[in-house]
This record gives sequence, structure tokens and C-alpha cells, in this order.
Amino acid sequence: MRPITRRQLIAATTCGAVGLANAATPDADPNGMGFLQSGTGTESRTVGDKLKERHSLLDFMSKAQRDDVTSGAALLDHTTAINRAFASGYEIELPDGILNAQYIDLIDGTRAIGKGHIAGRMDTNNWSGTVIRALPSNERKFIRMPEGKIRGVLLEGFTLAGDHLNNPLQDGISLEGVVSGHDGGLWDFELRRLFIKGFAGDGLRLVGGYKDYQAPVQFGHVTHVLVERPVATARSLVLMGQCEHIEFDECRFDGVYGLGPVGTGSYIGRFDPSHDIRPNNITFTNPSFQRANVGIEIDRCENIVMIAPWFETVKTAIEQKNSSAGLELIAPRFANVATGLDCGKNCRASIRSPIVAGSMSNLVIGSDHAGVRLDSPSKSGVETQGVHSTISLNAGRRLEVKAHALINVEFGPGLTIETIIGYHMPGETLTLLVSSNPVRFATGGNLALGSQGPYKVLPPGSSITFIRTDAPGVAAWQCIGLV
Repeated sequence: MRPITRRQLIAATTCGAVGLANAATPDADPNGMGFLQSGTGTESRTVGDKLKERHSLLDFMSKAQRDDVTSGAALLDHTTAINRAFASGYEIELPDGILNAQYIDLIDGTRAIGKGHIAGRMDTNNWSGTVIRALPSNERKFIRMPEGKIRGVLLEGFTLAGDHLNNPLQDGISLEGVVSGHDGGLWDFELRRLFIKGFAGDGLRLVGGYKDYQAPVQFGHVTHVLVERPVATARSLVLMGQCEHIEFDECRFDGVYGLGPVGTGSYIGRFDPSHDIRPNNITFTNPSFQRANVGIEIDRCENIVMIAPWFETVKTAIEQKNSSAGLELIAPRFANVATGLDCGKNCRASIRSPIVAGSMSNLVIGSDHAGVRLDSPSKSGVETQGVHSTISLNAGRRLEVKAHALINVEFGPGLTIETIIGYHMPGETLTLLVSSNPVRFATGGNLALGSQGPYKVLPPGSSITFIRTDAPGVAAWQCIGLV
């Protein structure tokens, strides 16, 4: 068996040499032909062995379907071929061109990599890159998964093109964890370099278990994914139920250009109020939320962290509801935004180093929340409303302050305070503004007044500042200032 070189192999497979290009009537057996890769130390193989290294979607198509894709015609239905390839257990290469499907099923270990998406490309053919186009159908979920535990899914490098006119309720990628036997959910998944557009439902929808904890969507990495809402009723990103430990890097969850500030752009929260399982430990790095009435709604979640998020052309960047805690915004950027954060009842949040790049009315508005830690915005004239809550205390010697850094307290007559209950971390401070009636603060409980003596009576209009400490043998709240 005489080996051929890599150059000869390429010539054979592209120009039809020795009959390899004519798969229908081959005049040579590739398993009988040798192949030797260039480079020192390589070993001889057969051409057939070399050609089996990778699996292409085209390998699962009829000749008519292959011609339909490679010519750019894109007239046929490729649903069966796509699902057969995705269920094969191999990593599938998706070709340049437009693929048509009614739905796509993912299974455990599905891995598919395309030739890149078409977002932002100019002066190129329609089929430059890989596009999977949704055909008119009654399917609510375009890309979906079965019940049971699904692991190791990878989708990369293609465009999903929805049809919001003919499929008015369809979601793009809609993956819901459902128990089969004793377990279920989506684990250890990756979504990379995708463009999801044109879906009238939710562009990217991940739903973990919401009736029980046995079907989580967790340990996921979503990077360089662009989701565009075509209409006001659509949502770019939806996370519901037990979604946790998911990282989003360099993703954009926007409305299409010209849509304007309408609808809710994205949602993270409960499936419905009757099921209290909700997402937690979700991280965003450099995300974008543009063109919506509410950029993102957060319902009863814990530990949502956003690093350098960009909000533009939205009326309210974030609407936080129903005791959501641990929302952390680090160096957020607001451009043409009416309100940065609407902090709802019993919610807690932190905003560090906010940047205002365009017009903005309020950085934060809120009422009856549990505390907002806030840095001043970069631009003057931006206000806050309701950040420093007013509370009333008419009886008792304990004052509950939640996580507030500054509180106006309306004290009843004749009160003595010797214990403060709050969520502050060591090193954080608390300032109390006294109004309505004089109040006496006394050393004892968990307070220490230091040089102020065993007690101090403060008149209305005065303030006292404490620092939280966990040092052994000393009171948790140490007085550091009195005005």
C-alpha cells in the first residue's frame, strides 16, 4: 500500500481524483489507500481512517439535502437529518449555509459546532456562516431537551433564526429540567458564539426544577451569545426555577434596533408564585441589556452578580422584587435610562462605581426595601429616592435595621435602645438619624458607646454612627461618631 501525502488527499477529496469525490460510484476504496501526515514521527494510516476523524451534518443528509445546503437554495426540510446527527453521539460539524428545521432535540452529550454566526456581518452572502432557520410549525420550543439528566451539551458557532410572524409563541433555545426516575436537569453545559434572533417567545429560556430540587439547570457557561427580541412581548433571557452556578460572559440581551423601550427584556425568578424555588448564584460579566421598558426583572432571587453591565434605552434598568437579596452591580453603565434600580419590598442590593453615560433621572428608587449600599454616580444631577428608609419604633429595646447603612428612625416617647439587629458585615457602618422624640442609647446588649459613657440621650435632629465588629470579647456595635 503506497501512502499519499496530505496535499494529495486534499486534491483527491476536492477535485475528484481517484474517484473519492464521487461517493455514489467510487472507483477506489479509501480503506485501501494510505495516508501519511506531514511532520516528523507521523505514522501511516488509510485515507478512510483519516476521513472518519470528524463527523459533519452533511454525512447524515441525502444528496439532495446536501446540494440544497451547499448551493444556498435552502428549500428543503432538514429536521430529520439534524436530529439524527445530534443523537449520534459524535461531535457534529455544521456546514456553511442555511439549515431548515421544525424543532431540534438535544440529548445527553450533544455537541454541535458551526462555522460562525452572522450577527454584524456586512456584504456577505446569506449563507456565510451557519444559520439554522425555524420553519413554520406548532412547536413551542425550537431547541428542546427530553426529561432526565442531560450533561455535557455544547452548542457553538451558529445563528438561530426564528419566525415570529408564523410562529408567534415559539422560544429559541428552551431547555427545561424534568425528573425521570430519581434525577433530571441540565448539567455542565456550554453555549458559545451564538446569535439567537427572531423568536416571538423567549430567545434563551432555561428552566430548572420548580416543584422539586431534583432537576436543576446548573454549572453552565454561556459566552459571546447575542439574543435579539423582535417584538415587545418577546424576552431575550429567562431563567426560572432551580438555575444556579451559571456564568454569562460578554453576552447581549437586547431588542432589535428600532424596537424602543418597550416590554420586559429579560426575567430571572420563580416559575410562578406558588413555587418558591428560584435561581441563585448567577454571574454576568460585561452583559448588555438594551431597548426595553424593564431591562431585567429579578424576582425573589439570591446572589445575582453583574460586573460592568451596560443598560441603554430602557426606562428601568433593573426591577427587583419580592425579597430578592444579594444583587451586586459592579461598575454598571447607564445610558439614556430613566431609573437604574427599582428596589422592591424587603430586597437588598449593592451598586458600586456607577457610570452615567447619557441622560438619567434616578439611580435608585425604592420603598420598604431592606437596604441599598450605594456609591455616588459619576454624573451630577442623578437622584435617588427612598434609599435611606424611615422606620418607626414605639416599644422595646431592640432596633432592627436590616442591611441599611443610613436610617431615619421615628422613635416613640421614652425609649432606650441597647441592641441593634442587622445584616451588616464586619467593618460596615450604620448611621441612625433621630426624629420625632428624644431617645436614649445605652451600653449593654450588643452596643458599646465608648467615651460617650454608659448611656447617651439624643434629641431629634441628631445622629449616631456605629461600626460592626466581630472582634472577640467586645460588643458587636461600637459607637464611632455622634452629631
